[in-house]
Amino acid sequence: MEPRKQFKARNAEKPRTETLTFRLSKRLRSLAEIAARKKGVTLANHVESALEASLEEPIDFLRGVSIAAIADELYDENEAVCFLKRLKKYPWAMTPEQKRLLDLIHTSPLFYPGFRFYNAALITQHWAELSAVASGTADISILPPDLFDGIDVEFALMSEAERIALYQKDPEGCAHRTRDYMQRTKRPTHPGAELRPGI
Repeated sequence: MEPRKQFKARNAEKPRTETLTFRLSKRLRSLAEIAARKKGVTLANHVESALEASLEEPIDFLRGVSIAAIADELYDENEAVCFLKRLKKYPWAMTPEQKRLLDLIHTSPLFYPGFRFYNAALITQHWAELSAVASGTADISILPPDLFDGIDVEFALMSEAERIALYQKDPEGCAHRTRDYMQRTKRPTHPGAELRPGI
């Protein structure tokens, strides 16, 4: 079966659990409803078909490959597996929440023992705590302290705006925290063989 047909077949089998809410101009909605009636489908089905078709478009920076062609490398029902897939080859595809989670993982020498090397097994094991802290639904205190070896996790999770505010309030303290964080999170380019398996 062709990749495009395989993608559509897999997508058709998935239950519809997600809701997409957005505003349209009155003109666009009216014309889309006409197009949907012409096809004999609902407006929701028409929009879904348009979204699916957009995934087939070649992407320049992927050398002409489409999102649909690499769908299995970009998505998995398991959130931890989905994150690790994107981390390995497609970091540009990460959501803002996944990027924040990556910042958190980068602070730990156990999760991130070497440059571009991640301990996938340990990340999966602690996925619930990591994702809860990164999303802001849980406090940093739920993270096992031995995984971060005294690293200033709060500083690691600050947004750029928060760090600027911190610098404006306490330039010396901010500089100290920055130096300490950079020193503690520096990683060897080639981690030892004992750190594997990982990605």
